Amino acid sequence: EIDLAILSAESLQGIVDISIDHLQHLIPAVSIAIAVFDIANKRSIILSSTHKSYPAGRDMQITMVDALNRLGAGDIVYVEDLQAIRHISEGVAEIADLGGRSLMAIPLRSKTELIGGLMVTLGEVRPFTDTEISVARELADSVAVAIQNRRLLEAEKIAREREKTLREVAAALTVGLDLNELLEHILERLGLVIPNHSSAIILLEDNKPV
Repeated sequence: EIDLAILSAESLQGIVDISIDHLQHLIPAVSIAIAVFDIANKRSIILSSTHKSYPAGRDMQITMVDALNRLGAGDIVYVEDLQAIRHISEGVAEIADLGGRSLMAIPLRSKTELIGGLMVTLGEVRPFTDTEISVARELADSVAVAIQNRRLLEAEKIAREREKTLREVAAALTVGLDLNELLEHILERLGLVIPNHSSAIILLEDNKPV
């Protein structure tokens, strides 16, 4: 049933919300959240969460580098009691203050790349059951596939737009526009492919701007 619901979802957000809703019925958690990671900058961006403290789009710094490395290796990270840890990140500290105790983080991976995580926080100290871990991991894998598919579609869209722009610029070279009109057309097309605040074409003569 959950697999059918995920397959029927029309968007990444729909898949994320369905996955969290399903887990919420299975695990009585203080918080369930799914986030994507910016590994280079050690940032975490929430896609969806059951707790109002973690709204979609919230951007947080990742300070638990060891946990991030373990997720990157494909491991599930288990923290027995958040309230027993002295030095934790701002976001994790908030959920601990709200009564969060045991936490499980499951990696969202695309082949060998870590792209995010599924975090489940309980209001009590206890290990997660085999069923809870198995279902959470299955849902994390489904979300990871959805994220990767969306990225591939976006990359294909950008490539198509780039090819279209190049064709339009090439066509403009043959329609007899004057130089200023042609340069303005090129910059306009460029802005569709590479969003920017400003762009310019500088003509040189004898290695000096004209």
